[in-house]
Amino acid sequence: LVEMKRDGSEEPAPLHPAQALWDRPSRFTTRGELLEAGIQYFELMGEIPIVVLRDRSGQPAELQLVRPPRIFPVLSHERLPAGFIYKIGTESIPLAQEDVIFIRRPNPMNEHRGLGVVQSLLLQLVGR
Repeated sequence: LVEMKRDGSEEPAPLHPAQALWDRPSRFTTRGELLEAGIQYFELMGEIPIVVLRDRSGQPAELQLVRPPRIFPVLSHERLPAGFIYKIGTESIPLAQEDVIFIRRPNPMNEHRGLGVVQSLLLQLVGR
């Protein structure tokens, strides 16, 4: 995108912060790497959990894809997701609901988790 200046010349339009974050999700991950790994998780486990890391001012600064088996929804009294717990080793890290982008395929056995293609085939094979 370009912007027209008053003198008729063009200059590149500044990126919206969301576009800049999407173009470079983190210091260690490119957009292509985030998408490729996310698609793999989606096909295998039916989930793409992305943690939003914030800067000191509270603005989104990085997107970090995490492994689906390590993240767990924390449910409110109304059985709605109120947040998440990320477990790594013996450590449990609480995450606010607004700090997790949790994309998932429908799972008829658990409305809060996804179901991958391979998992759904296994259910058919074992007769559940």
